[in-house]
Amino acid sequence: MMLGDSPIVKRVLLVAASLLLSYLLASITLMIRWMNFWIRGSYFVSYQAIFLITLMIFLLWWLRRHHTGPLPVSSTILYSIIVGYVSGLIAMTLYPIAQPDGLQQVAMGLRFSTPEAVAAFLWFPVRMLAWLFGGIAGIVMFAMSRRFKFLALAALTVFLLNPMTGRAQEESPYERVAALAHGSPMIPVGEGFFFMGTARTGHDPYSLDLPYDDTEQPQRRVWLDRFEIDRDEVGLGEFLLWLNQQQHSIPTDLRKLIDHMMTVHAVPPDTLSRWPALYVTWAEASNFCRAQNKRLPTEAEWEKAARGEKGYLFPWGHKPPAAGLAVFGQYHVHEIPIVASVERGEEGRSPYGLHHMAGNAAEWVEDWFGIDYYATMPDRNPRGAGQSRYKVVRGGSWKSAPPLLRTATRSGAAPEQRASTIGFRCAKTIR
Repeated sequence: MMLGDSPIVKRVLLVAASLLLSYLLASITLMIRWMNFWIRGSYFVSYQAIFLITLMIFLLWWLRRHHTGPLPVSSTILYSIIVGYVSGLIAMTLYPIAQPDGLQQVAMGLRFSTPEAVAAFLWFPVRMLAWLFGGIAGIVMFAMSRRFKFLALAALTVFLLNPMTGRAQEESPYERVAALAHGSPMIPVGEGFFFMGTARTGHDPYSLDLPYDDTEQPQRRVWLDRFEIDRDEVGLGEFLLWLNQQQHSIPTDLRKLIDHMMTVHAVPPDTLSRWPALYVTWAEASNFCRAQNKRLPTEAEWEKAARGEKGYLFPWGHKPPAAGLAVFGQYHVHEIPIVASVERGEEGRSPYGLHHMAGNAAEWVEDWFGIDYYATMPDRNPRGAGQSRYKVVRGGSWKSAPPLLRTATRSGAAPEQRASTIGFRCAKTIR
């Protein structure tokens, strides 16, 4: 009898093949990347339930009609992937019914604004479900056939226990984004005078030269001591890293945004890491800067860094905003931010070389908002009004109209507000 004919050797070879199969499965990047989300995540619990029920119905129906003996390998794999794909489409269509706004979400979700949205919808089950659930369904169907029963059960067991999968389950998408964080260089701004605010000139009500409102009047000639300010807005990766170091929980809105962008839109962690930090309260922004031995810029420092000593209307000069100069005037039905990397924006940089001082994300500054503060503020190093209801927000965002991108335009928000449009950058005093 040949050695290979021994039942023991056959079983050893089957176990070895099972180990190899399990590691091949665990090495599939997409499966590892999303295993943690589907097993431990709660954002798509309703989606998971709908998908699994649909998948089970498909499998039971198929097995009842076609399972009369050993299953061919190729057709089993193909069918399991098709089942995963179709079930995923059904689940994506039915999932919004479980949400509070129900049928409205269904209608909005199926109203594709661009060809890319259609492609994202159709590709989602391929990327996520066919590999994860389709592969597992294929193994389960193998196990139900006599020919591959032992091999499939061993492969499934080892796959669930092997260390590669275990490590994948411990890694969260937020940690992957945070791991890619890196800070912004700081730009020095020299001491001296600059013009803060807007002088009323002209009478055209649609002119961008006119004040956005009376709060940026009267125009003042203000002296500032030397300071440094971040060239870029604080990135999402930096903010997540700081939250982790401080053992703070991730804001719910921000967590949902990251989950949505990574799963539905397949945005990679390195891209998200360079998004501006959003859904940040004023206190979080201030504490983040202090943890870096910095601080939030004052409103006067922010405006000087944005417009320079010549008093530019916009950071790049006096030309009206246009694509390439700033990220503005965007709209998304689900409030998904349409932003650029904090490191981009060379064409629209300020006289000191700062990026995104107009658009992308509006920015918290140190000062409280005072409606008539410009009439009474000191001529040297103004620090803002006394405590009021709102903190000053500057620069406009990805949603803003052109007037809000002006370097002198002021706005405000409650310090505890979290918004998809507000981020921040840090500054430092030079002694």
